[in-house]
Amino acid sequence: MSIGLGLIAVVLLVLLNGFFVATEFALVKVRPTRLDELARRGSQLARQARRLTHHLDEYLSATQLGITVASLGLGWIGEPAFARILDPLVQRFGLSEATVETIGATLAFLAITFLHIVFGELAPKSVAIQRAEATSIAVALPMRAFYVLFYPAIWALNGLARLALHLVGLRPAGEHQLAHSEEELRLIVASMRGPPGPARERLDMVERTLRLPSRRARDLMVPRRDIAFIRIDDTPEKRREWMRTHRHARYPVVDGDIDHIVGVLYERDLYLAPSEPRTPAELRAILREPVYLPESVPAEDLLREFRRRQPMAIVVDEYGGTAGLVTLEDVVEAIFGELRDEHDAGGPAIQALPDGRFAIDPQIPLDEFTRFFEVRQPEEDVATLAGLLVARLGRLAALGDRLSMGSIELTVEQIDGPRIVRLTARRAAPDHQQD
Repeated sequence: MSIGLGLIAVVLLVLLNGFFVATEFALVKVRPTRLDELARRGSQLARQARRLTHHLDEYLSATQLGITVASLGLGWIGEPAFARILDPLVQRFGLSEATVETIGATLAFLAITFLHIVFGELAPKSVAIQRAEATSIAVALPMRAFYVLFYPAIWALNGLARLALHLVGLRPAGEHQLAHSEEELRLIVASMRGPPGPARERLDMVERTLRLPSRRARDLMVPRRDIAFIRIDDTPEKRREWMRTHRHARYPVVDGDIDHIVGVLYERDLYLAPSEPRTPAELRAILREPVYLPESVPAEDLLREFRRRQPMAIVVDEYGGTAGLVTLEDVVEAIFGELRDEHDAGGPAIQALPDGRFAIDPQIPLDEFTRFFEVRQPEEDVATLAGLLVARLGRLAALGDRLSMGSIELTVEQIDGPRIVRLTARRAAPDHQQD
């Protein structure tokens, strides 16, 4: 082959290698939803590109075949062609023929390696990553033609690769493994968070959805001391007054104390009863069987239980006692944030005060607090802000106790016996910030 034809072949093989490298990175990087949108608008090329992403494993194998063939061809044709150009230049130094061939071959190898890496790998990769959509559309038709033309070779190589993996006890990697992990999605959402507004609220909802699988019943439940329950021996008058005050749709009914729940009273069942129950026996007749779940049950399992049975469950601790109560609304609020209706009392969990401080419900979930103030998630295994305060203090909280979390300083403003009733938060001066 003449020197001229050899150089033309080198250029073509470098471009061919770059084509397959760009195709590989573009197909992995491009958003399929964007291609779907372009296809719906009538773009035939986008429809072809979407076909490639639908069969990603096969087309990535095709790009690997193309890259391998182009690289081998570049070494086979390119190095001799460059050596023939460089040998006469090296001979001018009066070296022996063997030395001239060695130096010429080395320089030819370095030149081909430079062209291959820079123009056949790095440059196409950067273009494909930055312009994945345009690149995937541009390569769709030629890549489809290459796949059809070399399908037997691609099929055979894939089969041999799967067989080799099977022999060593491994499974082939699928295109699903290119998807983002849960932790990666959280980092992506966190990096997109901007100033407060509708977009921020939507991102917060996505983040809460991603966190749901890691949350347990103990993270979502109403704690034991806050459960609104009815006693089996309450008079009808006392029961009506209690229900007017608390305005819930369902109430645990206890015999003696909260650890002895005999059933669940639906407000609807009470109103539909032929007559108002006046004795414990009459009340028991309209109660429904309570659902008991352990504190450790995942939120996803809670949803399945609520779909299968009733939308309320009694959460029990490791000793069999009542730890709390969890409802379908608690799980929904773990995704969408606090949902308030006309029966809910009080204000939101975090309220801005005129002096720049924030009034905070001590029972606010810890992850909601850290997300709002953008502070680091503590390592303590507690569910609420009040629980963190007590864990950090190492004792029951007292009026005026303070705790710093990053740039936020918390102050206990009101207590009721051992219980924290009200907290305030303010942003500390930069010199006083600590973790």
